[in-house]
Amino acid sequence: MKKQHKLKIIKSVTMLYLIPILILATQLSCKKNWLEAKPSKSLIVPNSLNDYQQILDNTNIFNNGLAALSEINADNYYTTYANWQSSGSAVERNSYTWAKDLFAGETVCPDWTNAYRNILYANIIIEGLTKIDAIPANEKEYNSIRGGALFHRAHNLYNLAQLFCPPYHDQNASNQAGLPIRTNAKVNEPVIRANLKTTYDQITSDLSNASALLPETQPYLTRPSKNAAYAMLARVNLAIGNYKKALKYADLSLQLNHQLLEFSSLNQTANFPFTLFNKEVIFHCAAGTYLILSGVRFNVDTTLYHSYDGNDLRKTCYYKLSGTEIKFKGSYVGNNSFFSGLAVDEMLLIRAECQARANNTIAAMSDLNTLLKTRWKTENGISTFIDKNAANAGDALAMILTERRKELPFRELRWTDLRRLNQMPAHATTLTRLLNGISYSLPPNDSRYTLPIPPNEITSSGIEQNQR
Repeated sequence: MKKQHKLKIIKSVTMLYLIPILILATQLSCKKNWLEAKPSKSLIVPNSLNDYQQILDNTNIFNNGLAALSEINADNYYTTYANWQSSGSAVERNSYTWAKDLFAGETVCPDWTNAYRNILYANIIIEGLTKIDAIPANEKEYNSIRGGALFHRAHNLYNLAQLFCPPYHDQNASNQAGLPIRTNAKVNEPVIRANLKTTYDQITSDLSNASALLPETQPYLTRPSKNAAYAMLARVNLAIGNYKKALKYADLSLQLNHQLLEFSSLNQTANFPFTLFNKEVIFHCAAGTYLILSGVRFNVDTTLYHSYDGNDLRKTCYYKLSGTEIKFKGSYVGNNSFFSGLAVDEMLLIRAECQARANNTIAAMSDLNTLLKTRWKTENGISTFIDKNAANAGDALAMILTERRKELPFRELRWTDLRRLNQMPAHATTLTRLLNGISYSLPPNDSRYTLPIPPNEITSSGIEQNQR
């Protein structure tokens, strides 16, 4: 595993000079064939499968620094007034209090900019591949590269939708504003917002096409695989309430990998019990970092921490006590960065939830118990876990959602869960925070569950702003 990580870092470094050339070449393409527009013979313009694979292997672009505002807005943590005051930007401070004026004079947002940068690179690859003949000798490599670019385009569109689009309602998605959708590398084309349904149709179409092209496994977990596309389709369909399809794709994913970590075999007292690229990981990526969520500056929500059973090893594998404060240490990245990739435990919980919603109580509880058994203390090599039973599908669903909350903290999933579950009165949640004696709250289905688009984008493109 360590050798794999080292190789990925080397690949990332080799790309530092290539990416700016892509941007330059794209800007020149509106005037002439950009393959003819090399400012210097020493500069590299991508024109081979190897070039495009190297772009995809830039982990600093495609696997790190992804959307993080969702975690700031969610309720997994709290911070002190002093730490809040000294946070790096108005955007993160105002996200913490769900302020209507999110930017407060600032004009840019990394979550928006980085995602559209990644979409641009994906489009450059997709367009570039049309100039290369797919022949039997390179077909697998060609398909893997195209599938990877489609996956990344969809992945970044989805992350944007969780922040800058309203929660999905099937009955009115065609009438709500979605995202500007870029499917080519023409940066000078006019920008318009598609509707919400079209936005999600683009995401699921890209992922479906990617799943048909990608290999079942990849040499690196930083590269999208067929399983990653299935897992992402499960996540997306759960978010929009298409439980039949979410069940289908979670099941397809679990057919390819259903390995679970036995938490009893981990060093629970270690600073970081989980290793990078552990066997549950389907696709690796990490969230971006904001100062408010760095190191010792935030504390885990006490209600969340105290919700774990005494024999539940997640309590000691995910968290550590620092005096009276509770700190998170359970990232699958193996350090302080938040894992935002795809993993087997999430797929089991998606399948369990969808089974419960389809009134398949026995199947739903079987998946839940399969997961929890691996998270419990053992005695003499035997798990102390006792299978949970549900009286009916509603009871099963309630248990599954509770365990989802406890299994997947700080994975960039909670904000989307709040958005979708708030539409169901039985599962709606009002968020509250206290700073310097002032209480802040976010009721279910509030318009602040949709973030405003960065002012610089509104100024330059003239697209419609979200109502905050």
